[in-house]
Amino acid sequence: MNICKDKRDCAKLSAGKTAEIIVKAIRRKGFSNIVVSAGISQYQMLYELSKANIEWWKVNVFQLDDYVGIPRNHPASFGKFLRDSFDKNIESLKRFTKQIMKSKAIVCTVTGKHKAKAVKNVVEGKVTDTVPASILKRHRNCWLFLDDAAAAKIKSSVFSR
Repeated sequence: MNICKDKRDCAKLSAGKTAEIIVKAIRRKGFSNIVVSAGISQYQMLYELSKANIEWWKVNVFQLDDYVGIPRNHPASFGKFLRDSFDKNIESLKRFTKQIMKSKAIVCTVTGKHKAKAVKNVVEGKVTDTVPASILKRHRNCWLFLDDAAAAKIKSSVFSR
């Protein structure tokens, strides 16, 4: 777990780690598969990632989620955001909703005080269906990047800054 001073620092660090993982996968296999998920915490990280020196034509990008029933071009659609903001630098996006835990590496970015309770439940709670992200604790190669606001409710004994 990494605690960052602010949202921008968190985005840059997590994008850097993600880029490192993608580049290693391309060197090892000739391609990389990544999954991107909706959420305001992801936007700055995806912007930073899109600027990384990556052979994007060798990357398969899967969209994890969006609001159910929302039209493809609705302003709040995550798919629209990806097409308008992230997809300008990379290959096509594919919808992907299963098997997150089969990923070789997971980089998760969470920012903002509105996420503090959810982060506390993920980090300090048990793995449970009521907190879907808690399953990430079982992944061997998962990085969690939080800003101070998102980490505010975590007991200090759980991590060191």
